Amino acid sequence: MANNIKGMPRAARPAQQADLSSAPETSTSGRPRLSTRDPDSVALMPDRRLLHQAAASGDYLALLHEISAAMNRVNETNPETGRTPLQAARDGGHREAIALLINAGARVHPLASNHVPASSSLYAAAEEGNAGLLAAALTSSKADLNRPDPLSGLTPLMFAIRGNHLASVEILLKAGAQPIHTGASGMPPLVQAARIGHTEMLDMLFRYGADADQIDSQDRSALMVAAQFGKLDAVALLLARDADINCMDVCGDTALSLAVKARAGKVIELLIAQGADVNLVNEDGRTPLMDATKHGYAEGVALLLKGGAQSRLAPDD
Repeated sequence: MANNIKGMPRAARPAQQADLSSAPETSTSGRPRLSTRDPDSVALMPDRRLLHQAAASGDYLALLHEISAAMNRVNETNPETGRTPLQAARDGGHREAIALLINAGARVHPLASNHVPASSSLYAAAEEGNAGLLAAALTSSKADLNRPDPLSGLTPLMFAIRGNHLASVEILLKAGAQPIHTGASGMPPLVQAARIGHTEMLDMLFRYGADADQIDSQDRSALMVAAQFGKLDAVALLLARDADINCMDVCGDTALSLAVKARAGKVIELLIAQGADVNLVNEDGRTPLMDATKHGYAEGVALLLKGGAQSRLAPDD
């Protein structure tokens, strides 16, 4: 059964494991975290040993430093061991390092060179984004269609969305994958697709029953996430689907305030035109206008004032 977390108490909601927020940032546990990046992008490392040593030893801060320096190294294999950083962290049983690497875009289920399609897991097939491989995997393991992966907490559908594999997303939805099933990651498929800003994928998820107002473990909806990352077309589509324009996250931020923080002028303009409340106050007692003013965002200030924002002193003024 789908796990719709919107009605659950915050304390009971599953921890979010795969987050696309700007990197690095601080997680609710106090640990810095990184956002998901393209798992297929690989560059040469100046010193391959440091990243792999940090992963193998579970040195979280050193690992964070190495990934932050070059996110696209996250899937490089160690020439001495043949293992990726994620495999090294997994072999050592370092759970925090594993979560960090997955959040940074590490491939969770790389295919062996001699893999047999019919015996490939749904997770590997979905992450690979190969339609033929996925069809073969579905034939042998369809019962696992909505079961979250034990390591990452992602469902096959989430793996396909995370990799931006539209054809695989459609195959999984047609086979019965639930578009409101968050698995153990605490992130609805629609929210993940909104982070990417893929309107065709969003539209497809809606056709199969996605909920525009389903929220992630930080109480953020797809509209809020699309606004946060300046995805104008995705914001327009979600508004057309009657997404709650003034929904607040755990910090009291709305799609508008997140767009202001992102300096996404076109998104701000659209949200105001569609009726966003320009004077809502977040948990810190700040309005979008206060944030725009504090950070010297002149365009945002002008748009907010034009939209009816009221000038007032910020709590720290």
